[in-house]
Amino acid sequence: MERSLVGSKKKRLVEPELQFNGMKRKSSTAKPKKYKTLSGTKKNAEVSSRFKMITERAKKIRQTHPKMKWKNCIKQASSELYK
Repeated sequence: MERSLVGSKKKRLVEPELQFNGMKRKSSTAKPKKYKTLSGTKKNAEVSSRFKMITERAKKIRQTHPKMKWKNCIKQASSELYK
């Protein structure tokens, strides 16, 4: 049997303009670094104190309901403290 090449298409190389070579930056210069300020430090302190309160409440919930998952304890504690 002979195969006909009528319906086949030759594989073509992708044109270099359309090729994608990794991630490209929009600009050639690097972005400037952001430094922490005092206001950022205050926000972090507030967040960590909130998280400590939530964790303490979650531990108490876990003591009363030992089979409850930790994730659910955290959810319940945060909903109780911050409604």
